[in-house]
Amino acid sequence: MKSMKYNVSWMFALCITTGLQAQTMRWTPVNTPSKFGNCSFMEDKANRSQCYVLEYIPAVSGVLTSYTAGFFVSCTSLGSAISENQSCAMSSNVRMVNGCSSVGQVLMSSSGNTGSAINNKIEAGVPVILHQVCLTIPFGETVTIEEDPVTDLSTSVDVVGGTYTTEYPSFETATFRRIRFDEDLVATFLDFQGRPAGVRIAQLDWSASPERDITSFSIERSFDGEIFEVIGEVPAVDEDQRIGIYQFFDRAAQFGDNFYRLRQIGGQGQETFSPVRKIVFEEYPFAVTASPNPVKERLSVTINHATEAGTVALIDVSGQERVTTTFEMRQSGIEIEVDKLEAGIYTLRVRSGKDAYTEKIAVIK
Repeated sequence: MKSMKYNVSWMFALCITTGLQAQTMRWTPVNTPSKFGNCSFMEDKANRSQCYVLEYIPAVSGVLTSYTAGFFVSCTSLGSAISENQSCAMSSNVRMVNGCSSVGQVLMSSSGNTGSAINNKIEAGVPVILHQVCLTIPFGETVTIEEDPVTDLSTSVDVVGGTYTTEYPSFETATFRRIRFDEDLVATFLDFQGRPAGVRIAQLDWSASPERDITSFSIERSFDGEIFEVIGEVPAVDEDQRIGIYQFFDRAAQFGDNFYRLRQIGGQGQETFSPVRKIVFEEYPFAVTASPNPVKERLSVTINHATEAGTVALIDVSGQERVTTTFEMRQSGIEIEVDKLEAGIYTLRVRSGKDAYTEKIAVIK
């Protein structure tokens, strides 16, 4: 049995379904043209665009002043699937780092701040819509949205009595698929992605339409992008009415560039090649450590293998940069004074060229 309850503000509530627990976040589709606060959702069939909303169920009542959310979004055969990334409830604090060519994912920050009592009142257990993301997914491909464990998910809520609380909602990985209707055709590659899965370990994932006349997939690797060699073979599944899902691990990749492609072998000997995917393994990857955490007076930040000069920032729950400093490419250590900051949870953000690192830092008194 379902019950419906609406907030009086424009942060629209959704249905409360039996079994949903408080203090959760999830991405869910928008099936009909809708408007939530700043966000309008209209499916663009010509461009294969579909919008999804970030639904938050709080465990407390009060005023939601800000939220921080970071996700990894898988790429499609066309690259990044993200066409919109916007807060519906507050001022947007968004950012995307495109790693489709290297790790097959986009790091997406979907955050908002400047919430007020005028339009951001929330009730415990009542869902509200915080954010929208619109994805352009080619037919037959899938996009997965996973939580970024570094950025994490958090909300800041002013509660009765002049105090505030921080919630850390749970999240389940969301998978969205655009179905392909071409069952009369021979097997066709729907998506093929590669990503690092460890030190010199490449993970290859792909799917194919119903394999009526396909016997196997041959995995080929190249170090220069021109000369390929076979490194493995995966048999095709024999299910006419289902999309085949496949995975292969190359545990002998090299540091630097690794190029991969799939050779699809048919029952009559015909061959079809997939697009080429590149996975890069850095021998000395960008790395950051911060200590102590929690910190009271001085935070030590160690930066290793920065390829460019960069910035270090401490950001509060509202999204405001409270401390900002720069570092040179060969500089390995920075000291940040935090004794003048209020106690609470901050986000440490370190950027150097295309490399980025974030971590939650607790400041205590």
